[in-house]
Amino acid sequence: MAKSHAPPCAFCALHRTWLLGLMSLIFLQLEVVQAAGARAAVHGGEVQRARRKSKSPLIQAVVVTEPGLDTQEYSFEEPMPLAADSVEVEVLACTLGHTDTQQLRGDWGTCLMPLVPGREAVGVVVAVGRKVKSVQLGQRVGVLLGSGMDSENDEEGADRGALDFMTIGAAAERLRVPAAWAFPLPVSIPSPHACGLLSCGGPIWSQLTRRKLPRGAKVAIVGGGTAGFVAAHIASGLGFETFTMNAARLDADRGVDVDEKKLPAGVEDALDAENPEHLRLHGGSIDALLCVTACDELDLTPLLPFLRRGGSVLFANAVARSIVLSPRLLQERRVSLLPAEPLSGKEVLALLSFSAQHRLRLQHQETNELSAANAASALRAIAAP
Repeated sequence: MAKSHAPPCAFCALHRTWLLGLMSLIFLQLEVVQAAGARAAVHGGEVQRARRKSKSPLIQAVVVTEPGLDTQEYSFEEPMPLAADSVEVEVLACTLGHTDTQQLRGDWGTCLMPLVPGREAVGVVVAVGRKVKSVQLGQRVGVLLGSGMDSENDEEGADRGALDFMTIGAAAERLRVPAAWAFPLPVSIPSPHACGLLSCGGPIWSQLTRRKLPRGAKVAIVGGGTAGFVAAHIASGLGFETFTMNAARLDADRGVDVDEKKLPAGVEDALDAENPEHLRLHGGSIDALLCVTACDELDLTPLLPFLRRGGSVLFANAVARSIVLSPRLLQERRVSLLPAEPLSGKEVLALLSFSAQHRLRLQHQETNELSAANAASALRAIAAP
């Protein structure tokens, strides 16, 4: 099974490759590298010569067959012809993250097995239904999938329960999705970065654009790594006064200390929630805390005094199993706790356009060959405390 991959944030590759990474946001990325000369090259969002379909109807994928992080290689066939409103995409890159490890372990409830992990992919359109007008053969697109649970919400992404014998996911050779969930990508964003932006950038974009924060509002990013880097760039790019915030008890970045000399571009300052001088200068002035931390327990108690009265705690990519906070501080400051809402198709395109305009790129990528063993290893690295 030839495939590619991703880093520490996590990426990985085999003539498809994986990148594996350990950061505040950790995700596994599969990047497909085609054999030289086998197919026409695809560059950015340009329409290229349509790829020849494989003679084999079998689709290769990585799956789990029971709750846990043990993966295996799996082959299946699509039982029905391509729907009139759908496209078939040959996957170039996909991401796996903390939400995948939680789902694979059964934390979200029962899911149809075998289960292919992953909810975001980048690929090339190799077939289109007769009613599809929004994308073309040979076009590079980003794909969003839903949660795959019984309570599937078709506003979150393509239905992963379309097949009655398994739960589909992004870690597969090919995907079939409604064209509404396949988005043409800007030429300037490489596939691995586009896939990562769909994974960690969507919730961040949702929080920072839907909450109607005024331009110049003070936003503090809680958490680091790839998600923190993306959050800082988006927040500053949207015109917010942007800070990073840390506390000794947060362990937001898996032991990585905040280094004020290495702040992302656009960040005003690095605040320590347990520093009395920082609290004196900035206490009661932050409009929103944007939480992107990957720690198991998120302690908001030392952070709430920085929020202004009526401020908000915005959750984006925060995968903590529990939250610690003071109800008294919550009530006194009338703080709102707000989860991220799914993006519409237009909002996804706006995020991608913004990322292209601001040349937003992910950091720290390295590659490995994709296999069931490597996938399991990457998932365990993501889930490690």
